[in-house]
Amino acid sequence: MTVNERHALEALRDPALNDVADERIGDDYESDGYGEMVLDGTEPLDVSHAGGEFQELTRGLLGDFWKSTSEQAKGKRSDYRTFRDRSTKQTAAFSVQTGAMAEAYMAWSLKHRGTGGKGFFDSDEQRTREEQRRSCDGVGTRLLSVLVLDVFCAEKTSITVGPTDRYLTSALVRHGLIPCSPITPKVAVTVHALELYHTTRQRCPHLSIQAYVKSLCDVHGVPFHNHRSRQFSIALNVYLQVLVFVSSLVRRALQRDQPDWRLKHCCPPCTYRLQDEPAMRFAMLFAQDGNDC
Repeated sequence: MTVNERHALEALRDPALNDVADERIGDDYESDGYGEMVLDGTEPLDVSHAGGEFQELTRGLLGDFWKSTSEQAKGKRSDYRTFRDRSTKQTAAFSVQTGAMAEAYMAWSLKHRGTGGKGFFDSDEQRTREEQRRSCDGVGTRLLSVLVLDVFCAEKTSITVGPTDRYLTSALVRHGLIPCSPITPKVAVTVHALELYHTTRQRCPHLSIQAYVKSLCDVHGVPFHNHRSRQFSIALNVYLQVLVFVSSLVRRALQRDQPDWRLKHCCPPCTYRLQDEPAMRFAMLFAQDGNDC
């Protein structure tokens, strides 16, 4: 980098130095300064097709400061995590807690059996939670503040986390809430809201999560945001995973978890054998139509 180029760059950066720069550069420039001449188009600036002239001039002008900032930029760790990586870690974290959440869900279902489907913010439910909060002795019990999304209401409330709760997620499920995060849940969806969507989706497969969440936002009287759909989708996946786990526990209790159980019990009149039952010529009859047995 020559002395003239350095003074020219300084003149571009600070127009007040144009007069001094003109004296150092030579008599070929007018008194208005090289920087103003380039800006108003009087003096052309040679730039190659490859570019990089200003970068070289700036590097030579700044010196050690340019070197230090470049090293800091190169030393920054690149984040190569993708959406798939985050989803995999989230699913793995929820899978570890599925057993505890399933136990909490069964306890909640047994407690609210025959209540007529009261909402989370029902007066009786709120009275019960307030009594639980007042009964907290402070030993191993704390309160967790979460935003609860129900069918007809969305409010921020406090949930008690008892000493018997293994995870924060299981503590929320014990109150009928499905969390949206496996580690630090800040938003939870009620089981009633998820059950309503699950039942409606079985009758109308065209109902999307975004349409349902938009409907809930209209009922709540709040604007819709895309992250609400993502949170509801996570809670729905956790809810379905808990239902599958509970179903497997029921099959295990009924001794119906063998791989060939359905094959052996597909037709009770044909597969069940009584003592001293005479053998028939045809033990079982099959019918097939359209490749659908």
